Amino acid sequence: MPSSLLPRLHLRACGATLAAGALLASGGVRSARAGSFSLSDQSPSAVGLSFAGSAAMAEDPSGIFFNPASMGFLPGFQTESSYTYVSPRADFRNEGSRYSFAGANSPAITGNNGGGGARGASFGDTFLSATVLNSEKYGKFNLGIAITVPFGEVVDYDPGWVGRYNSLRSQLRTIDYGASASYRWKFISIGGGFDAMYSSAVLSNAIDFGLAGFARRIPGFAPGSADGTVRLEGSDVSYGFNAGAIIEYLQPGQIPGLGVGRFGFSYRSGITLDYTGNLNFRNVPAVFQSAAFGGAFQAQTASAKLKLPETYHFSFIQNIAGKVNLLGDLTYTKWDRLDQIPITPSNPVSQTALISDPSLKNPGIATRYHDAVRITGGIEYMPIKDLTLRVGGGWDESPVPNQYVRSSRIPDGDRWLVSAGIKYHVFGFRNPIFKSIYVDTDVEASYLHLFLNDPRITSTDTSGHFLSGRYDAQVNVASAALIFRYGSADAPRREPKDSKDTYHK
Repeated sequence: MPSSLLPRLHLRACGATLAAGALLASGGVRSARAGSFSLSDQSPSAVGLSFAGSAAMAEDPSGIFFNPASMGFLPGFQTESSYTYVSPRADFRNEGSRYSFAGANSPAITGNNGGGGARGASFGDTFLSATVLNSEKYGKFNLGIAITVPFGEVVDYDPGWVGRYNSLRSQLRTIDYGASASYRWKFISIGGGFDAMYSSAVLSNAIDFGLAGFARRIPGFAPGSADGTVRLEGSDVSYGFNAGAIIEYLQPGQIPGLGVGRFGFSYRSGITLDYTGNLNFRNVPAVFQSAAFGGAFQAQTASAKLKLPETYHFSFIQNIAGKVNLLGDLTYTKWDRLDQIPITPSNPVSQTALISDPSLKNPGIATRYHDAVRITGGIEYMPIKDLTLRVGGGWDESPVPNQYVRSSRIPDGDRWLVSAGIKYHVFGFRNPIFKSIYVDTDVEASYLHLFLNDPRITSTDTSGHFLSGRYDAQVNVASAALIFRYGSADAPRREPKDSKDTYHK
């Protein structure tokens, strides 16, 4: 085995750890805009429809996340608070993981199946939309605020799992603060906004000091006999923007039996995060702390560049007879921005061994993601004026090209979506403090299930660990929201929908 094994072993661990700050997805099987670790669960109305029509919907303030132009169809002042709980399952089944340095006689890597790496997580989102100008002559102008969680993951394997040298803990948290504006003139609404995203990551994996010592013929060392750990904590703030448009191509009465029809398009820019953080090591054998190793396993800082993808939404909604809405959506995500993640440690001795994939010219991790699409459809049914029922389904493509580059930090795969939801106008009341204001109150609840195609992983790192296995994976998502619409106490109350209704106009 080459003498470069040790620094490669260490730095691949650090590199994978840093990279996973970018590669997170609630156990790698998260409901998302288009696979991997991006999230679309900000809106219960969208979750209940499997995200069908999300860029054309104009039902509530949560539409700001998918298309800021949706505010052009929201009257007055409205707020929404949503809560989502994600319960993923990603049970690993070992299929011959072993050391790869001894050919056909390679010994097996000892360890368990990880205890189910995926962990449940919850998050909340907040939205506000306010009409500041509404004039037949000058059009309608709205301002909005959105506080959302667009990316995230928690994956936590047992310390003794067979893939511990690839990953132990992977945790990504993001909070996006967005400010948006929209302008509507007759049947066209356009909108745009800016985002400030804060992201933090905690990542760790084991270091096979036993293998490193065995490679250097240090007495008492054997593969898997002396495990240490490396842990990274890092954070960054970066910025992006979004824009969109909604066109009402059909009005009630133009075609008998059909109500309002809308096309929606939106774009959310990519965001580049430059993580900086501290690398810390535990259980490092004394021999590896000597000056001969140049401080490779001493605490240091490191940085990594993560390019989050841009997303394109194409949606439509068509009302039928005032009581049924047909919805569709195609989402295209430019995951190829994340082809690799450059990594730079502060220790120059360590930096020379960072390349964990020969295809890379610079130190880093190769993800080789490709662009991905999601195609979904849904139906809304309004049996009475205050009740909306929803069902949806579709297919979501993973950006991971194959099992040979799939990471145990994100054992992502193609998935099928099935969902259902309900919305109900609970009551209206006069504000007890400002009695001139009347508040309408809606509640929403949705459920989404994702079926994954049992993603398989077959990968070899540059330190001599061959990880092989399959994940039994699925995800359950529950989402709920409370919506308040504020208006004058003297204004007319909500009217029942009929065939002449313009569908949330």
